[in-house]
This record gives sequence, C-alpha cells and structure tokens, in this order.
Amino acid sequence: MKGSSIASFVLLAWLGTGLAATIGCQSHAPASTPSHPAAPPALPDDGMIDVGGGASLHVHCVGEGSPMVLLDECLGCQVPFYRPIQSAIGRFTRACGYDRAGVGYSSPAPKPHLARQIVGELRKLLGERAESEPIVLVGHGLGGLFTQVYARDFPRSVAGMVLVDPQTKDYDTRYYALLPPDAVAKMRDDLRTEPENLEPDDVFGVMADLRRAPLSLGDRPLVVVTRGKPREPLFGITADAWEKLEATWRAMEDDVTSLSRNSAHIVAPEAGWIPDDAPDRVVTAAWQVVSAVRSGVPLSKLPTATPTATPTATPTPTATATPTATATPTATATPTATATPTATATPTPTVPDDGMVDMGGGMSLHLHCVGHGTPTVVIDNGHGADGGSWGLVLDDFGRITRACVYDRPGIGFSSGPAPRHHSFRQMAHELHALLERAAIPGPYVLVAHSMGGINVRLFQAEHPDQVVGMVLVDVETEAANPTMGNPEMMRALMRDDVEGVDYDTMLPGFEDFRASVRPMGDMPLVVLSARGKEPIPPVFKPEEEEAAFRQNFAGQEMVAHLSTNSARAIADHSGHFIQIDAPPLVVASVKLVVEAVRTHGRVDAKALEPFVHEGPFPPRD
Repeated sequence: MKGSSIASFVLLAWLGTGLAATIGCQSHAPASTPSHPAAPPALPDDGMIDVGGGASLHVHCVGEGSPMVLLDECLGCQVPFYRPIQSAIGRFTRACGYDRAGVGYSSPAPKPHLARQIVGELRKLLGERAESEPIVLVGHGLGGLFTQVYARDFPRSVAGMVLVDPQTKDYDTRYYALLPPDAVAKMRDDLRTEPENLEPDDVFGVMADLRRAPLSLGDRPLVVVTRGKPREPLFGITADAWEKLEATWRAMEDDVTSLSRNSAHIVAPEAGWIPDDAPDRVVTAAWQVVSAVRSGVPLSKLPTATPTATPTATPTPTATATPTATATPTATATPTATATPTATATPTPTVPDDGMVDMGGGMSLHLHCVGHGTPTVVIDNGHGADGGSWGLVLDDFGRITRACVYDRPGIGFSSGPAPRHHSFRQMAHELHALLERAAIPGPYVLVAHSMGGINVRLFQAEHPDQVVGMVLVDVETEAANPTMGNPEMMRALMRDDVEGVDYDTMLPGFEDFRASVRPMGDMPLVVLSARGKEPIPPVFKPEEEEAAFRQNFAGQEMVAHLSTNSARAIADHSGHFIQIDAPPLVVASVKLVVEAVRTHGRVDAKALEPFVHEGPFPPRD
C-alpha cells in the first residue's frame, strides 16, 4: 500500500475541501475480442463469501465472459485500489477482485495468518467450479507470491497468469540478503503488523518451498509486468549499493518469465507504482493472456498493445446494473462472524450484508452492514475515503448494534464517475435515498468522519425525527474557511476530483451548510477531535495548516454545544483518521451514544477518558 494514501486527505480536509489526491487513467479495451459465450458467474457481483472457520472474504466482480480474471493484491492493499484496472478488464471478460482476511470488508486476519491458510481461503473462495472453468490469476506484489503457490498446488484451476512486480521464490536469498539488518527488521515488522498479521518466517518459508517444488506453467500464458522507474534509496543505503539492489531485483523479475514456455515481459518505464502510474499495462497484459487462452494463439503472435476500440462480442454491464432491491444473499454468504444479537435485536433485515444498491439513473452505491439491533448506526466517510477506512472498528460496532457503511459515488466499490458539481446537500439526499432503497430501518445514529460530518448534519437537519444520536469524528464544521489559500490553485487541485466536488460548488455549499445549522435539543452527541501532529502534504505553508487546524478545532467545540446531551473528547496522539489511529476511542463513543439512546440516558465524557491518549503522533503545543 502506498503510505501516503491516507495522509494526502488530511490538510485539505482541515481547509474545508477534504480533497484527496487521485490518479486518472485511460482504460483501453480490445478492438476485436474473439467471441466467447458468457458463463454464469462463479462469484457474485459483490458480496461476502464464507471460507470456513468463521471467516468471510469480500469479493467484487464486473463484466461477463470467460475465462474469469481474478486480482490478488499487494500487502495491505484493497480491491478499490485496482478499480481502473478491474473496470477496464471487465470490458472484455469477467473481472473479480477480493480482499484477503484483515483487508477492506473481509473478516479480521488470525494471528499469525499463515500462507497455507491464505492459499486455502482463496481455494474456498473460488470453489470446486474453478477446475471446470480455469481462471486467469493477476497477482501484484505479495499477492503475486501467493498466486504462484496457488497455481502450483491447483494447476487445473489456472488457465494463465499476470504477475505485477511480484515477490518471487528468491526474494529472501537474493534480495533481502543484500539489505542491512535494520532494513530487514523493518520489512519483517511490516509483514507481521495489522491488518494482515503475516509471519515473516512463514513467508520466507513459502519462498523456500517454491524453490524445492517450483511452479511450472508449461505452455499456459504468462505476462510479467515490471516497473521501470527506479526507487529512491532507503535505509541510508548508498547510491551504488542501492543500484546493485535494483539490478538484482530486475534480474529476478526477468527470471519470472521462465515459469512458462509461453511468456512475455512488459516493462513500464513511466511507473514506480504500477496500479497508479501504468494501469493500462496491466490491462494489456490481462487482455493478452485472456486472448491467448480463448484462441490458443501464443503470446508472441498477439499484439503488444491493447487496441482501443470498445469490443462488441462480450458486452459488459457495469456495477451500476446490479440492483439489490430484490437481491438475496448467495448460498455462500454468511453474516459477519462478529455480529452478536443484542437484547433489542430486530428481525433479520431484508438488505444483504454486502452488496450494490441500484439508485436509478445509472448509479449504484455499495453498502456493507454488520451486526443486529436498534438503533442502526449509519456511517459516512471522509472525502475520498471508502468504507474500508472503518475496517478497524466496524466489527466492534456490529457487536453493539446493526451498523452500515457505504461508499459515495466514484469511491470504493460504488459506481462512477461521481456527479459533477457534487454538493454536500446532494450527498445528504443520496444517503437518505440509499437508506430508503435498501430498506435500512431507523432510527439512526449517524457516525461521520471529516467531510462526512457536513453530510450527516444536513441529513439530520432535514430528517430530525429519524436521527436519534450522532458521533462526529474530527469532522469539518461551519467554522472552516474554504477560501483559505489561492483560489486558482484550489480550483486546479479540485478540477478532476474523484467525488465531483469542485471549488465553485463547495463555496455555496458551505453557505448552505451554515444556514442549516440548528440546535439538536438533548440528542446524544459525541464530538471527537484529533490533536496529534501528523505529517501533512507540502501543498500549503505550515502557518496555513496551523490556522486551518485551529479554526476546525474551535468549530468542533461549538458543534458539541449544539446538544444539551453531548460529550467532547480530544485524541491528543491521533491524526485526522481517529478510527485508524485510536480505534478504541471511536468504538467507545459509538457504544456510549447507542446506550444513551436505548436508555434515554446521558453521555458522559469520563467514559472516553481511558482512550484519549492512544495514537502514534505527538500532541500539538
């Protein structure tokens, strides 16, 4: 995972925009894909698959056709990171991605999570049908290592492979062996930490096992996609030593092509991180392998670039074509293992625990729910973030009551692109329509982060009879100054915003928001503020960032006084994403509000005090 993916939201959220850095790309599809009948899908368009042992994995699929392409991700990565790639592949065949245990919406990973378990879970995810209709595996990074083990152990299941900067059987002996001890220790720590809980010795053992019993694909097609842009030296390693590491790494990538007699190697000179910098290279590789499987033509005789016209032989419905008003869970779907009915449990809801909700007009929104009970917790995300940003707390919410999180248009698994000139008021209306269409019963406790705080407060202002409590997590407030900074720079930054929020829509949106502010009576309310000094993007000056922080911090104090039954807690070591940096504080806040709603009681900030000092960052002065 790119380490800056979360940090990039923070500063602009404080400035009242919440603008996330997004990567645009051109998706390319073949001009003349050979006609191939669409097989009934082996996996649902979107849902949870029971893989045994109380674990369920989240899967998301688009398109139609055979062979199916399955994407396996890098360490800690989620399916939405590969959305441009998956969407483009879905134009010429069925394309599915899944989250390993501990990632995205999937069940938490056990400690330790061993490679044999991971390969076994993938096998159960695909089911026995995989052998009758072999698939094309796309493995990225560490996912490339796991897919190699899978292809070796279940050869009849795999029709071909694409490996994107994969870890290989020689990583431990040829690459890690050249690193200084402190660098190896850091990499080992990265493996064993949340969310995947891998065991470094077990991962190295998998590499040794692949050396003892190597994978051989025979004549099955294989395309290796490799970054061409060198990385900057790390760990204090000298430039000469780093170049030796890079040369060793490139040689190992070359060696991967020997896994098949029918292979090709694509080097992307423009790419340091292929899913962002060169997604079209992966799409081309997948198209070549799929075409080779369908036609039997060797890779060497196929075009080296994907044609650009849209195919007609295998038309592909998008994610927006998946209504869920009549959807039912698949045979393999199971409730989340952590969902524990409470004394106030409601009957099993009609909406699936995980799925796409048809909103009409070509829009579908992804919804994920856990647990049982009332009131229903409904979660709205910060700008540019999807429901996976609540992965460390969502199962705990489900132990308290029914809890649902969704992805706004253009984000996560929901359809895109988002509407242009997307206003806060429009987002609040979309949330209300989603709850109606999915038959999510009220009353609601609204939980929101960052920009989501504006949306849920507009929701509450329009539907006060449906909202019985709120938890606001370092939210943007009416005190924010969206005109701070250079307007032209802000317009440029927001021009291609993934959520359709533009600068000139945002300004009247804030005025509309301020005009809608109303007292909340004695509604249970918790307001959480982050005081940890985390790194910020270098777009603005430190004094601008500090001024924006002070404004929003003061605004959050004002919001806490809108209810006569409120508590405010300051997470002094947490950054903007309190649900990631200090998850027990957020869980305790939701529990406090839900219990106050159930008992008609009051919220008390003292109940949150044991959790306010958690987090990785030093407090501000």
